[in-house]
Amino acid sequence: MTTPHQDHSSADRELGLDCPITRRDFLNSAAIGAGAMLLAQHAPLFAQEAGAAPTDFGGAAFDGFSGVGDYAGANGNTWEVLQAAHAMRDGEYHTLSDVIDTAEIYDVVVVGGGCAGLGAAHRVQQLGSGKKTCLVLENHRIWGGEAKRNEFLVNGVRLYAPQGANEVNLTKGNIAKNRMWDELGMPREFTYGELAASRNRLEFAHSNYSAMFNDFENHGYYFPEQKRWVRNPWAHDLADVPWPDEVKRDMLRARRDPKRYYTGPDGPEMERWLDSMSYEYYLTQIMGLRNEVARYLDPLVASAIGLGTDVTSAYAVWAMQMPGMQALNPRETYTRDATLRAYEDARNTHSFPGGNDAILRVLIKRLVPEAIVGGMQFADIHNSAVRFEALDRPGQATRIRLAATTVAVEHEGARDKAERMAITYLQNGKLHRVRARGVVVASGSWAAKHFVRDLSEPYREALGRFYRSPVLVINVALNNWRALYDLGYTAASWRGGLGFSFSMRSNMQVGDYAPELDPDKPNVLTYYVPFFKVGLPVEQQGPVARYEMLSKSYREFERAVRLQLTEMLSGHGFDARRDIAGIILNRWGHAYVDTYPGFYFGRNGAPAPRDVIRSPFGRIAFGNSELKGHQSWIGALEEGRRAAEQALGSNA
Repeated sequence: MTTPHQDHSSADRELGLDCPITRRDFLNSAAIGAGAMLLAQHAPLFAQEAGAAPTDFGGAAFDGFSGVGDYAGANGNTWEVLQAAHAMRDGEYHTLSDVIDTAEIYDVVVVGGGCAGLGAAHRVQQLGSGKKTCLVLENHRIWGGEAKRNEFLVNGVRLYAPQGANEVNLTKGNIAKNRMWDELGMPREFTYGELAASRNRLEFAHSNYSAMFNDFENHGYYFPEQKRWVRNPWAHDLADVPWPDEVKRDMLRARRDPKRYYTGPDGPEMERWLDSMSYEYYLTQIMGLRNEVARYLDPLVASAIGLGTDVTSAYAVWAMQMPGMQALNPRETYTRDATLRAYEDARNTHSFPGGNDAILRVLIKRLVPEAIVGGMQFADIHNSAVRFEALDRPGQATRIRLAATTVAVEHEGARDKAERMAITYLQNGKLHRVRARGVVVASGSWAAKHFVRDLSEPYREALGRFYRSPVLVINVALNNWRALYDLGYTAASWRGGLGFSFSMRSNMQVGDYAPELDPDKPNVLTYYVPFFKVGLPVEQQGPVARYEMLSKSYREFERAVRLQLTEMLSGHGFDARRDIAGIILNRWGHAYVDTYPGFYFGRNGAPAPRDVIRSPFGRIAFGNSELKGHQSWIGALEEGRRAAEQALGSNA
């Protein structure tokens, strides 16, 4: 294995793999403190994924450059986080010994400091009028789950980019969403950077999600076999796309077919019908389209839901307004070429500079006002530094405990008579125990089924039917984006190679965060790279895909990014060595819950797993985004709030 200190080949040097910004910074970052001693060791991290052999790297070689600022060392599931979580999964803490009893007792302990967990803590604070005590245990170095930011400093310009969740939709018709937005005091007016009047006019997507799903003139499609770019091909009937005519016809029909393939009325019966089949079955058997249509849509579906069309419920994609569903959704008015999202949705879709971390920073500021420097204005909350020492002070109604991996949650005594819960967590290499009158499990089912000790069989079986799949979010900081500007593109799509799409947003301006939008100035490209294994059963795809993502070093992914951008853009002046300022990988091993047929409504008369899990289990309430199926900030908040109410009810 090549380490950052070894010589590079001439090809690597041409790609910039020896450039100091991506290597000096990550070797000096906090990540190396946890990982350096693991570099030469054989680690058991992947041994249970797809029967894999141990992996021979870890720490800094896995994490890579993690950016600057408060989020450095917290880019996705880091080596440090994975080691602790997988030790818990593998039974290292099955027998608990040498546990430090903190003697703390809380009204509610929340396991997980993502959107659902912080939403639960906020609800505890609301219902308790500040008199109920709550402890949030978060296993990463900073709160947020997948709603965190990466920070770059490029030529004196600070740039934020999303680690994962990065879109909010403020469409007027969504009453619950609007109510929650206003309750948090979030802004409704936004300012985006614009190109100078002397520059060519380009359209930018407001979010990286909408860039993947929407078509516009500055969205270019690259065809590697022909080494050719095609501008916004869907708007031009795929005229210049190198596909056979019969494939083009089916691709266009998937998006434009006005036929309604369900003869009954709208409502629950139609939804159950859709949930009885995969999206691939709907496309190929109900609509009669070629398999090429499903294969083309696989990465789009996987990047939004988790896996490809072959194992994803048709109901899930109906709710997303994907191709083929246009006649089943009377709420939308479709044009001749129905885009993947309605016009109103695209117009009201926004992304904060660091993604949905902005929402969670507001939540944190309300839970622990001193946790972020400055006042309660949104710009202050968004841009100011974190006071980590303020998060977990004795005497606060709400405390946030970071880098704390929960390893055991159990009732003290018989479940129907227990008055308290014991929660054991790992922090700084030592086990600690706190107690609570109620627990909200706002982490995912993949962890809960291991650390909840006295689960009954129905709950254990239900948790076992939540399958998860990974995604890799790559942020590439550029010294300039002149090559894309000269091409006239702000987003790109392709098939084959690393991922299938990248995009550049016109940065939202928040207070004094206002990086200049200019092709000769720094900006960030964002990739969402899904991993799916068409043809395998749904329960097998996640582990195989996860192994593929986790078994590669930072250097391997960095080389792939540099090679791909060189292939696509070098003919237009791009130089990877000169133009790439830094690359951050955010590996999310369990990013999505896989919404297979029957996930939403159950099958063969059995209830859907999420219906089982939403019921309290003794003094434990489960609340996380996967219970919605369609994971989003609003769904996560709703599930967390519901679970908080249940947990408080159990100790009323």
